Amino acid sequence: ALRRLVRPRAAARATGLRGIVHHIRSEEFGLSRVDLDEIDRGVFVAPKEALLVPIGGRGVFGGQVCGQALHAATRTLPEGAKHQVHSLHSYFLRPGMGDRPILYNVKETSNGKSFCTRTVQAKQNGVIIYTCQASFQPPEDTLVEHAYPMPEAPMPEDLPHTDDRVEALLSDPRLAGTDDRSMMIKAMLKGFLETDYPIEMKYASYQPDYLDPDPEPMKPRRLIWMRARRPLDDDPNIHRVVAAFFSDISLLATALLPHRMAFPGASMEKLKILASLDHSMWFHSNFRADEWMLYEMESPRATGGRALSLGRIYKRDGTLAMSCAQEGVVRLARPDRDHDTVPIMPPIMDPKKES
Repeated sequence: ALRRLVRPRAAARATGLRGIVHHIRSEEFGLSRVDLDEIDRGVFVAPKEALLVPIGGRGVFGGQVCGQALHAATRTLPEGAKHQVHSLHSYFLRPGMGDRPILYNVKETSNGKSFCTRTVQAKQNGVIIYTCQASFQPPEDTLVEHAYPMPEAPMPEDLPHTDDRVEALLSDPRLAGTDDRSMMIKAMLKGFLETDYPIEMKYASYQPDYLDPDPEPMKPRRLIWMRARRPLDDDPNIHRVVAAFFSDISLLATALLPHRMAFPGASMEKLKILASLDHSMWFHSNFRADEWMLYEMESPRATGGRALSLGRIYKRDGTLAMSCAQEGVVRLARPDRDHDTVPIMPPIMDPKKES
């Protein structure tokens, strides 16, 4: 059996000026994207080296900021408390920059016997980039319970791994050319494979063609199996922190499917901006984020330059473990007016600038 992977608060490692480092797993499994340095009471720092800017992204991955904020909030719970986060409501105010640390300030809004609440602000350069409120409750028996059933889906063992599918694309005949577009897409694929991405994925409802610049319209719904790549501790709050991280993956982009776009993919060239505005989660039961979970995503409405997406995350035994909701900005590039539109591909991936 794996030994305990998260150190108790009192036994956390001190590192001089960096304060107490809170890990979500043993160092033998490597550092995590949601590890935090506690530098003062209620004040935490995510070092810039740990920040993840997705390939093609404009800023730090929103799910990482959400997960780090929740991690910071859990570290301020009263010593010995059995409270577990049951809901989180947040707003993304500005893009996070990947070249500087993020500071998290946690306010102990309330400490009740049944519920504790925390307010978290994430800052860079003194400016708030993200804010959330999280509520915690100890386990409680109930006589009132129901849940949506898990949709039918192939088991993860019967599905191809996203990493393998991306690697296979490097030898796809459609990328055999040396034109700028082919070189850019190949650089993007290589960048994805070289990134230390902490979440594994397997598409269950369909297998997207990342190279199709104009895919057929689809219903705004999909199923994806997800899990953390490395083992986690048994602490339920740690698994909820990691779930907050991966709950942001592909959720908003589900709204693009009816509009001949697939994220990620070549069809994203049609897009001017895709950015989360808010993100909410409700945690219904305990689960392990390092075991496969089925993420059901759907988008009931898109209008006014915004799209709403809803999600339900199931354990493989069919238990509905979490529900999610997210609204974001979705704007298409308009050739007649967006002459200086910022490309989805970041400059570092421009083949003309590759050494």
